[in-house]
Amino acid sequence: MKTATIPAVRVELELRAEIEALLGDGKTLAQCVEASIRATVLRRRHQARARTTGDYVDADDVVKTLQRRLNAALEPGA
Repeated sequence: MKTATIPAVRVELELRAEIEALLGDGKTLAQCVEASIRATVLRRRHQARARTTGDYVDADDVVKTLQRRLNAALEPGA
């Protein structure tokens, strides 16, 4: 399979240092960048599908549902 490169991205030295400090054992900066790109592509694909089909849940409804669940869990005797 042929491969291609992604253009280099300039970042502040502090950001690069922070990223490298947070990488897991044996993980590289290149792997982190690739994983981020793949996650973004997947998220955008799902967003486009949701817009096309109308198959999504409004964020306000999700937040309200989660708040009700949290409130119920925090009630005494729950």
